[in-house]
Amino acid sequence: MELALKAIQEKPRLLHIEKPLCTPDLRGVDEFKEAMSRNPQTIVTVGYDHAVAESVEAVADLARQGLFGNIITLDVEFREHWRGIFGAHPWLAGPWETYLGYWRRGGGAGGEHSHALHLWQYFARALGWGSITDSKAMFDMREEQGAEYDRLAAFLVRSKGGMGRAVQDVITYPVKKWARLQGDKGFIEWHCNGAPEGDLIRYQIEGENPAEKVFAKKRPDD
Repeated sequence: MELALKAIQEKPRLLHIEKPLCTPDLRGVDEFKEAMSRNPQTIVTVGYDHAVAESVEAVADLARQGLFGNIITLDVEFREHWRGIFGAHPWLAGPWETYLGYWRRGGGAGGEHSHALHLWQYFARALGWGSITDSKAMFDMREEQGAEYDRLAAFLVRSKGGMGRAVQDVITYPVKKWARLQGDKGFIEWHCNGAPEGDLIRYQIEGENPAEKVFAKKRPDD
C-alpha cells in the first residue's frame, strides 16, 4: 500500500498491484481509496488474473442466461501446493525466506491463493448476488523456522443472493483449481487447466446430456 500510494501520485495511466492487495489488517486501504478518487485518470488493477480468463467469462455468461435456473450455491476451490513457487525460485529455501510464510504480511493460503475468494465474489456479482455480507472461517496454522502461516483456509460465505464456500491451501498436489455453480435446473463447473490444451468448463442443463468446452491457453495467457 505504501508503494501504491507513492506510485499513484505519479498519475500513471495504469497501476497494477500484485495480489493480495494488502495485509489482512487492511492497513493503508482507506488512504489508497482516497488517493484513487483524487486520481480518476489512473486505472488500478490487482493481479487476480483468473477473473479475466475467457473460460471464467463464459461460465458467468452461461449462468446469467438462466440456463441452469436459479443458482442455489456457489463453491470455489484453489488448492495448489506451493512447491511450484519454490521450484521456480530455487534461491529460496522455503516459505520462511519470503512473505509467503507470514500471514500478517499477506502470505499463507489466505493471501497467496486468495483467487478462490476473489472468484467467489466475481461470480456472485455476475449473478446479481452482491458482495459478501457474512463469513465464517477456519485456518490450519503452521509455525516453521520463525514463519507463521495458514496452509489451509476454509471459508463459508453468504451474500444477499446466496451462499457457498471458498477453500484455499498450499498443500494440494496435483493442483485443483475449480468452481461449481449449482442451480435448480442444472450446474456448471470451471476447471482451470482441466484439459491438456487449457481451461475446461463442464455443464449440464436438466433433461439434456452433459457438455464440455475447452478454452485453449498457455501460462503466458494467464
